[in-house]
Amino acid sequence: MKNEEILKKAIDKATDNGWVGKIQYLINPELHCANIIFSHDFAKAFWGFQAYCPVSKEFMRHRASENEVASWQYHLQKMVLEEDPIKYLEKFI
Repeated sequence: MKNEEILKKAIDKATDNGWVGKIQYLINPELHCANIIFSHDFAKAFWGFQAYCPVSKEFMRHRASENEVASWQYHLQKMVLEEDPIKYLEKFI
């Protein structure tokens, strides 16, 4: 899948989950994709709030407590380290 397709599908998924930034993207399609995919609001809508426990390395079906991170935080941290962050998003579409 091409990067443009991945970005569009990722934006659609985040929008379906309540992200309102799609309007900004439609108004200004030249908006750099990093401004979108690395934003906390986008990540929260795309990956959600399921808890990730670093000790057991598992995602759990409850909101993250102070000893855990939300799945959006975990994936955002992982994506920052990726050579091609768009391809990382593709795994979750």
